[in-house]
Amino acid sequence: MTIWEFVLTPMDEQAQYVWVNGRHLMHREGQWTRVSLYALHNYFVEIWIDRGRNSITHINAFEKISKLDSYLGGISLGGLG
Repeated sequence: MTIWEFVLTPMDEQAQYVWVNGRHLMHREGQWTRVSLYALHNYFVEIWIDRGRNSITHINAFEKISKLDSYLGGISLGGLG
C-alpha cells in the first residue's frame, strides 16, 4: 500500500494495517498522549493515543526523515563503542 492509498483509508483500517504490516520502532509519551512510531513499506506512521481514554485520536503518515527529530531524545547511545 502506498502512502497515498494509506492516507485515503479510514482510520480504523489504517490502524489495523499498521499493526499487521508495520514494524514498531519506538514510542514517546506526553502528559495526555502516547505516540507510537512504525515503519511501513517506505514511509513512517505515527499512531496517537489518548492515554486517558485509551483510544486513537489520529494517525499521521509521512516520508520526510526530518519529522523523526521528535524521537531523537528517546535514543540512547550508551554502551556503543
